[in-house]
Amino acid sequence: MELGMGIHGEPGLTRTRLGSADSVVTEMMDRILADMPLTKGDEALSTS
Repeated sequence: MELGMGIHGEPGLTRTRLGSADSVVTEMMDRILADMPLTKGDEALSTS
């Protein structure tokens, strides 16, 4: 599978074997959160 967003047929960020939903979400969230300007104490997701 390809991870990332390829628009109009461009490739994604990486190509890898299909993983579990947990591992795919972890990889995606690691990349998203690394790109966000969060500071200590900020919340990226609230479950309340």
